[in-house]
Amino acid sequence: MSTANILTDYETCERKGTWSLDWESIKLHPTEMLYRAQRSALMQDEREDAAEYAGEQVIGMAAERGADTKVHNVYDSMMSHACLADILTAHLRKDGEAPWRLPGTTMIGNHVWEPEAFLRGNRLTRIIMVDHWSDDRHLSEYRSWKTLGEVVAYQMPMIEIVMVLGASRGGKRHSPWTKGLLHPKNRKLRFRKKEAKSISGFTGSWIPVWREERQEISRERWLEALEEDDVLRDICFAVDIPVPSPEMQKRVKDIAERTLDKLMSSTELAESKLSVCDSPRPCQFHFCCHGKTPSVPDPDNFVYISNHHPHRP
Repeated sequence: MSTANILTDYETCERKGTWSLDWESIKLHPTEMLYRAQRSALMQDEREDAAEYAGEQVIGMAAERGADTKVHNVYDSMMSHACLADILTAHLRKDGEAPWRLPGTTMIGNHVWEPEAFLRGNRLTRIIMVDHWSDDRHLSEYRSWKTLGEVVAYQMPMIEIVMVLGASRGGKRHSPWTKGLLHPKNRKLRFRKKEAKSISGFTGSWIPVWREERQEISRERWLEALEEDDVLRDICFAVDIPVPSPEMQKRVKDIAERTLDKLMSSTELAESKLSVCDSPRPCQFHFCCHGKTPSVPDPDNFVYISNHHPHRP
């Protein structure tokens, strides 16, 4: 786990932050699978087809770890997310492109900062997957440890690549990444009319299609159709983040160092924060705090990851 994630978890709930140093849930949320699959695919250098590798990673995690989802048809949901991981990765890393890399570790006070963002050229790159984007979400992401914290830790500007996945309903993401409209005769794939910003205006004869159900439609054709309908700029765009002033850098570093000092020296388990147990999604340690008998994480339900943090005393 990156230092930015550790700080985020600890600020959300001190108990969650403490447990997150050592444990993570065996089952993974589908969005977490997307992040992990894409990250692995962007960095791998053994397979030519990074996008296909990303899809395989989602299926592998679903089979080995299980999906943290309440939908009944888990198979369909995971196939949809595998296809989503495939096309997202294909858009970001073109065939023949060199693997993405992470920056080396750096120091915040006496603590090692383990990176979350990629290093591309002379700036950091962070991928953000969202249901939708807004001014409020922009500010929230900017002020997060994953953006501002990383920028300050490395004293480098960042580009946020925002990927709008659409709402999650029935275990699938609803957006042009995952579904479109197919002409019944000429098999033309469309997402919206040239003069409109929605799919309204198409006659009822057009066939709604999901990517995972149409193997004859290649990812290249899907991405080309997104370009032709001028959709890509709405669902994948960049946000530039500059290095803040020296005063802001000092403030962020001081907060990070004090928080890490407190976390790493903690010997008692903090109280849970009830108001954040279920928002924006249920905490991975939810049933530890709210089961019939409150408990600590155990190997039957969690994976021990303490060796990922050699800087912890």
